[in-house]
Amino acid sequence: MGVAIVHAPDPFAARSSPTAQASTPTAPSSPVAQSSVPVAPPSPVDDTAAHAPPSSPVGDLTDPFAPSSLVERLAARLAPTHRVLSVTPREGVAYQVAAADFLGVLDQFGFASPILVGERVGCVPLVLVAAWYPERLGGVILVDPTSEPPTVHGSGPEAWSLRDCPPDLGALQARLTCKVLETSAQSADLMHTIEAFLQAQLP
Repeated sequence: MGVAIVHAPDPFAARSSPTAQASTPTAPSSPVAQSSVPVAPPSPVDDTAAHAPPSSPVGDLTDPFAPSSLVERLAARLAPTHRVLSVTPREGVAYQVAAADFLGVLDQFGFASPILVGERVGCVPLVLVAAWYPERLGGVILVDPTSEPPTVHGSGPEAWSLRDCPPDLGALQARLTCKVLETSAQSADLMHTIEAFLQAQLP
């Protein structure tokens, strides 16, 4: 049975590349829940993921400040056997609020023991969820984790919260009790490493 992958992109990356996710209408006050497989143009992969059997979801939280193609790569590689969901964070909220939003999305979709994938600054709210609600997750994948806001797009509550209330990412990671994979987007075997990690979490 495949793993369900939940992708939560960095809110800043989402603004820079809005086509990275195929959006689904949601309430304005909520984080935007995207369709099962955020790839463009639409392909049979979307339909495959939508009908994949429910299982342990994987959540990916991308860096809100930097564009990323990881979600497209995850969808193209994993959608045939896993469920892929992309969640775009709300604009103008602190990372603590983004963590609560992301947890709410997991509740909304009914995912059990999800595996979350975070990218750069997007790892911060993901690690908060994993540290505060360890019983809710099956594992986390951290891609180039950092808590440093960028100089570009570095204003607003997202960046202010990181500067004024900087998280101790190392201490939070030390509290994690679920399986953790830390890797780099520059790794030549990134997708193979992620696939191996996901396969190890299957019952």
